[in-house]
Amino acid sequence: MKCTKDQAEKCKAEGMTYEEIGEKYGISKQRVYQILSNKPKPTKKPKHYPNGLQAARIAKGIETTEIAERYGKTKSWVSKLEHGEMTIKESMYTDLCKLYGVDKIDGLRIRGKDKEYIEQLEETIKKLEEKNAKLQKKLENENANLKFKLKRIKELLENDNLKGENYYENEN
Repeated sequence: MKCTKDQAEKCKAEGMTYEEIGEKYGISKQRVYQILSNKPKPTKKPKHYPNGLQAARIAKGIETTEIAERYGKTKSWVSKLEHGEMTIKESMYTDLCKLYGVDKIDGLRIRGKDKEYIEQLEETIKKLEEKNAKLQKKLENENANLKFKLKRIKELLENDNLKGENYYENEN
């Protein structure tokens, strides 16, 4: 039997506890509290297997223990593999594709030569080096400019001091 907020409020007004209301409607006292405080019923998040390996394994009728034994690993390792939580060697990647019967495993991180990823990193490094060179040049120019200004200020101060000394000398 479903418990509405009105029904739960009526029971509460009659002096029933959350536990008693829950027993009456076949729900937990936590759920009674949620109903009375207008909190939505919690929903379970579906398990997400980003690389689709679990579905492929089940479709082929392979047990996790078989995969674990093949690679000398644990069932926990297979679970992490299927959840996309680990990095594997490139050589293992091709073997896994054959074992699972798939052409490509999305979401799996591969150690070793991942040409496209390396090219992206190299391009990023090149851009950062160019930007760094421009900033370095700008910093050098600014530093030279500040040195010139400092030298000019020293010259002006020295000239003012000399004029001041000459002024006092002329008065005596």
